[in-house]
Amino acid sequence: MFDWFNSLLGTILSFFNSICGNNYLLAIVLFALLFKIILFPFSIKQQKNSVKQAKLRPKEMAIKKKYKGRDDQDSKMKMQQEIQEMYKQEGYSPFSGCLPMLLQLPIIFALYEVIRNPLTYITGVGKLTDITTKLTEAGIELKKNITGLELVDWLKQGDNLADARKVVDTLPETIAELPNFNVFGINFGTVPTDGMSSGGWGILWLLIPVLTFAFAYGSMKLTRRMSYQPEQDPNAGCSMKVMDFAMPLMSAYFAVMWPSLMGIYWMLSNVLSVVQQFILKKMYPLPKFTEQDYKDAERQYRGKAPKNRAYEDTRVVPGKQYRSLHHIDDEEDETAPQLPPMKIDEDEEESTLANSLGDAPKLKEDNPEHRQKNKKDKQ
Repeated sequence: MFDWFNSLLGTILSFFNSICGNNYLLAIVLFALLFKIILFPFSIKQQKNSVKQAKLRPKEMAIKKKYKGRDDQDSKMKMQQEIQEMYKQEGYSPFSGCLPMLLQLPIIFALYEVIRNPLTYITGVGKLTDITTKLTEAGIELKKNITGLELVDWLKQGDNLADARKVVDTLPETIAELPNFNVFGINFGTVPTDGMSSGGWGILWLLIPVLTFAFAYGSMKLTRRMSYQPEQDPNAGCSMKVMDFAMPLMSAYFAVMWPSLMGIYWMLSNVLSVVQQFILKKMYPLPKFTEQDYKDAERQYRGKAPKNRAYEDTRVVPGKQYRSLHHIDDEEDETAPQLPPMKIDEDEEESTLANSLGDAPKLKEDNPEHRQKNKKDKQ
């Protein structure tokens, strides 16, 4: 269903191949650069989404601190629900960054398909399966599961092109018309496993998969350092480390089994990804927060706590059933327990009242001179 799209990419790659003097490696360099530029708007969308998520980090950390120490599954679910609710209120969707990535995947797969089959998309001979089927039916022995790049390399050896043209007349008449994989006398159409088995300096072909792994791993680490990384679950740390090595190792494996051009392309693509992320970081820098920002976010969430939590009875009453920690938020409507009224002695009450009044001015009735005058008036 994507043949039309592959044909379009093949036309672009064929154009680059022609302006590069039939040098397939240089054509791939221009091809990779062009599509990094085309896909750049999607990368901008992802960067903006990361910046938006980074701005919510203090609030997210405040919610996680609120549930710190609660390891039961219900508490974890409530924490995630509260974080998702906060995202919704702030207008952020964690899945909005996935769409640009999903749109890029078909393009990336198409790029690999086109690069691997130059006979189909550069010379216009036809589908690889049709060519290999005709050749094998004619009694020509080919490598099992041969790729398009390997087939081009095979056609350049001896009289193979002349023999193949007797079966497939759409093939180019001369070797010069086939895509050229040589750079500085090195044939990058060679599969590293075949190159290593040739003896002598063949071990140098091992550098292709080794460098492919190094570029993939280094690119991943540098890209992460220049982009926002949400806090991961500590229990998932081991699995993340495994993935950090698994993906580069997979690239290295394919670089061993496929022609060296694919390894060169992956290395180039990783370098361009790092450069692109550096540009995005300058265009849309990630926010930086101080310790005060995190404290303000915590204070904001503490301020939402109901007033009836101001008093907490820490006494343990025998026989009373207590709820687990993950139900602590369900008690928001409960009233705080009331302490029994304190009994105060009457003499102590009078003493307390006198102390609170301090040295109050004396009334006329309490004045001795006034009482003596009243006595004389009565007599």
